[in-house]
Amino acid sequence: MGRTVPTWRRRIEQRLGTWSGFGRVLRRRERRAFERLQHAVREHADAGSMLPAPDEFEPLLLCILLEALRAARDGPIAGIRLHEVSREVNNARNDGAHLIARA
Repeated sequence: MGRTVPTWRRRIEQRLGTWSGFGRVLRRRERRAFERLQHAVREHADAGSMLPAPDEFEPLLLCILLEALRAARDGPIAGIRLHEVSREVNNARNDGAHLIARA
């Protein structure tokens, strides 16, 4: 007896395939980012399969958002980690407050 419902992995591959035209027209830099998003969906396919959804878009989007948040928290952004940027902003605020207090 054959499958009547496609597997989750097959469903996401089909959906990602419908986005291929979009990816082809992106500039090289954006295309690499787009490919990373697709990779994130594949990496989190097991979690996506646990969300009962008639359409694969919602779990797909959650996988992409999860990866984007992880990258913002842990990954380098132009060679600087997000928490380092936050620390620099806070330091600049504190320095500015001291300058204003002295005036």
